[in-house]
Amino acid sequence: MSVPEGVVFPKDRVYEPGVVRRGHGQNWVPHWQLQNAVYHISFRLIDAIPETVKRQILEERRLLAQWQNELPGLSVQEQQRQEELYSERIEHFLAAGYGECILGKPQAAEIVKNSLEYFDGQKYRLHAWCIMPNHLHVALDLLSTDLELGRVVSGWKSFTAREINKCFERSGALWQPDYYNRIIRDYKEYVKTIEYIWHNPDKAKLQNWEWRWKRTEEE
Repeated sequence: MSVPEGVVFPKDRVYEPGVVRRGHGQNWVPHWQLQNAVYHISFRLIDAIPETVKRQILEERRLLAQWQNELPGLSVQEQQRQEELYSERIEHFLAAGYGECILGKPQAAEIVKNSLEYFDGQKYRLHAWCIMPNHLHVALDLLSTDLELGRVVSGWKSFTAREINKCFERSGALWQPDYYNRIIRDYKEYVKTIEYIWHNPDKAKLQNWEWRWKRTEEE
């Protein structure tokens, strides 16, 4: 699996990426930014997790934030690992297919696919993506130093929410307000992440799933 020219794989403990914190109180989420890095991003539909589970996870996040604040010497990589464990906890519930799962409908999945691919090669470079019934995963790197990752994700969300609501004559929020992102640190993790994204439907036992893509050697 080849990696496009210009991609950075930062090693443990030798870089300090910028950190943007979104949300307030127990809802804050750190977003890691590093020039030329490859990111693994995931976000979910607003009803993808039951309310009782959501409250439990928010409490876990509050305790995690408290723990991190009490350990100011915690490295960026250690903080990222804590966020990764949090994300893995959420993934467990997402795989169960809770909620409306509107992304499982071809018309909705097509809208999301088109949105992801629209600026591929212009604003960002896609490495892999997978649209699941109630969430999605994307691996990409940004092609402009002036572009903020959050603006890319926000653009995807606002466009797809509008178009999906119009297509299915629905209204109201479609996506959870935030997203998870992780900087891929080395080639081994890169391969693991791409394969994880690609095989997400298989682990969820989704048969003949067409809503996934990964970059090939020729692309």
